[in-house]
Order: sequence, then C-alpha cells, then structure tokens
Amino acid sequence: MKPIVTFLFLLVYSATFAQYNIKTDSVYITGTVSNFEKYKETANSVRFIVNDIVLGNQTNHRAKINNDGTYKIAIYKIGTEDIYIEYNDDLETIIVSPGDRIQVNFDAGDLEKSLTFKGDDARINADLKAFEAAFDKENTRLYGAEGNSRFKVQQASEKDNGPEAHKKMLTARLIKDEAFLKAYAKQHKLSPAFTRWEANTLKCEYYSNLFRYTWLHPMYNKTKQEDFKIPDSYFSFIKDVPLKDPALSESSNYNYFLGDYRRHIRQKAFGNSAKVDSMLIRFAKEPAFAADIMISNELFQMIDAKYVKEAGEYIELYKKLTKYKAIRDYLVQYYTEALNKLNSYKLPANAQINTTPQTEADSVFNKLVSRYANKVVYVDIWATWCGPCRAEMPNSAALREKYKGKDVVFLYLGVQSEEKTWKALIAELDIQGEHFLLNKNEFAAVSEKFQVNGIPHYMLVNKKGQVFDGNAKRPGDEKLAPEIDQLLEEK
Repeated sequence: MKPIVTFLFLLVYSATFAQYNIKTDSVYITGTVSNFEKYKETANSVRFIVNDIVLGNQTNHRAKINNDGTYKIAIYKIGTEDIYIEYNDDLETIIVSPGDRIQVNFDAGDLEKSLTFKGDDARINADLKAFEAAFDKENTRLYGAEGNSRFKVQQASEKDNGPEAHKKMLTARLIKDEAFLKAYAKQHKLSPAFTRWEANTLKCEYYSNLFRYTWLHPMYNKTKQEDFKIPDSYFSFIKDVPLKDPALSESSNYNYFLGDYRRHIRQKAFGNSAKVDSMLIRFAKEPAFAADIMISNELFQMIDAKYVKEAGEYIELYKKLTKYKAIRDYLVQYYTEALNKLNSYKLPANAQINTTPQTEADSVFNKLVSRYANKVVYVDIWATWCGPCRAEMPNSAALREKYKGKDVVFLYLGVQSEEKTWKALIAELDIQGEHFLLNKNEFAAVSEKFQVNGIPHYMLVNKKGQVFDGNAKRPGDEKLAPEIDQLLEEK
C-alpha cells in the first residue's frame, strides 16, 4: 500500500502532559504471511485502517505482500493508538506507537488465531490478545454465548430505558469492566502500557455511549430527536471526563467520544445555526489537547465536504487557536494539499501537467473508466449485502433518467459480493448501467487510492478521465446534479 507517509513531511515533535509524551512519527510495520501462496490470487495485500485523530476519520494503508510472503509499511501516527489490520476479510486490532518498529506475522488461513509480534510493541499486543480472549469469556458469562449479546443488552436499554435508567446501566457495566481489568492485570502481570490503554478504551466507550443515547433512543422509537427531552442531570458525567489528559487519546474510541462531545457542545451553544468562527472559538475553551482535536475535526469536515476555499477563511484563526504544533502542522498541510488539488484542476488548457508513474490502483481504475472517453462518469461502489447501498438505488434510477441521452455514464463497481448473487440483485433492482465486479485485490487497490472507508461510496470523473471528486455526493443529494451539469459543460 503506502510504504511512505501520506500528506506529510516526517516530523518528530513531543508535547508533554505531566509524565505523558505525545509523539509524532512513522510507525514501521514489517511481517511475514505464512502459507501466502494459497491465497495470493485473491488476497495479495495487508490493509491497515487508522483512526486519524486530527482529521476525525479513518484512513486506509495497504502493504503489498511479496512472493515470499513478506511485507512492510510505514504509517504516520500522532500518539500511541490501536489500529486495525485486515487480511482476506479478517479484521483484528493491534496497538502501535510513533517511531516504533514492530513485526506482525500471521498465517494467511487464520489471521485471528495466528497473530504473533516481535519488536517494540510486542508486549502490549501480546497482552491485548490475551485480555481480549479473557474479556470475551467474561462477557459470555455475563450476557450469554451469542457473540453480540453484550451489544444487544445495550441496544435494548437504548430503546426501552429512560435517560437515568440507561445511564445507570452503562455505569454499572463500566464498574464491572474496570474491576475485571484490574483483577486480570494483577493476576497476569499485564504491562502498565496495556492496562492504561484498556482503561482508556473502556472510559471512552462509556462516554460515547452516553452521548449516542440522545439520538439512538428517538431513532429506535421512531420519534423526532427534538421532541426527546433529556434532563441536564444526565450530562453530569461530562465534568468527570479527564479531557486534560492526552493519554485518553491512545484509544481509537477517543475519536468517537470527542466527536459526540463536539456535537453536544455545538447543539447546546448554537442550536442548528452556528458560525464557523464562533464554533472554533467555543471549542478552544476546552482543555488544550481536546480543544485542538475538536477544532481540527471541524475544519477537516469543511475541507472534506469540498468547501476548501471557505475553510481557508479560517486557517489563520485556526493557527492562533491551536496549541499543539504537530496537530496544527498536520491539518494545515492537509488543507494546503486540498487547495493545491482544487487549483490544479482548473489549470489553463495549455498548462503542462507532469504525472508520477502509475500505481496498481491507477491501473485498475484507469482500465475501468478509459472506455468512457469524453463522458462524465458517476461511479457507485456497492455490495449486495449493503443495506444503504440498496436504499440509494431508487435515487440512482431517478438520476439515470434525468441524464438519459446525455454524456453521463453510470458505472457500478460491485465489491465483496458473490457473482451469482451480484447478478441476481442487479436484475431484481433493475440497475441499468455499466457493471463490474471487483476482486479483493482490485477493491483493496481502489480503496487505498480513494480512501474508501465504507460503502456505498461515490466518485465523479470528468470527460478527460480525471477524478473530479473522489468522495462524491450520493444519488439522492440535490447538490449532485449541478456538479454533473458543470462537468457536462466542460470541453
């Protein structure tokens, strides 16, 4: 995948909170996949999914596996954090730290049961795997043998319980979880680094679930969120959140919790109408590290929604409000690259654009779109099992009808689907257009290049075969048609 850092210069910077250092650097992961020969035709890479704390989203990084089963990759990280490793549709959690070198080995036939570690992060990951197995057994004892029983108990509370009863359920569960962690860590002499990480993971899960209830309860009961009144006492837990401690960010759950907290602040302070500068200034009142992350997340959302120039109006304010240089430099670099991409798209016709050698992803994607020269291409990445994908198909049909007879091609890329089922669903849903079923390697390549973190995922390609928007609007979004019209008008 990306053996070098995306967006960034390599920078090593530390910010100290008490005894805790936040490092920024690449983590270097190498490994050997045994029995790779049996699977290389359908699974020739290892994918790493990172919760990017500054951007507030997930990024994909793919390491191509060599013929001898070895692979290597460098991934830029801000702080210690858990990330996902995925191979052949199996997904596992590992913990990595900036600047560390870790060897992650596994058998191609069973990622979960065969993972072994060597190097800097070996101890914390060995503790993680041991604790995960023990915690699963404990949850089975408490909630039943079915794999998602713990979640089902929580879901039932979210639907049926009032605010205080739900809060009481989550608090009681956290107390049990923390007691189990403390006893297990003492008995099995777990490393302090892992014990701290797991404690932070449990806390962030607890805080996030408390916030999520505010919209999940009305959703499950099919009522309007604005009609669901929650007493102020429910949010008393906020004062107990250790926002001043950056160590909380070691858990990827921190991203989810802080996103929920940011939305809570925005709604409470501004309701449904908030000016960007006012929001950024309000977030800056939170403890420094959390404030920097919330401000960065807010600005990233503008950039990611293609409001790049608008985001530029707040960059100087952003620089003044943020206190952590590594965080600030990272977001500013992301903005600068987004702005350069926007500007380069509108270069004069006689400008000479030099391109780098094609990657595997370029080759896959170009083969798909090259046959539609001089046409606008709307790409829909979907799967047969994906409910939201199917839900958008009626909107897609309406969009096809709108552009019938015009130079617009609707290109549907099926992924992670069995061929017979894929063809049957195309017929059942009457999905007219161009269809391709990508294999695992092709989808992995395209996912990395265009940062496809979930499906459905849409893209817009102009008449020259250039990607206009790698994260385009869904078919039912009324703002999509004007963008297609704009591309149709271009020569």
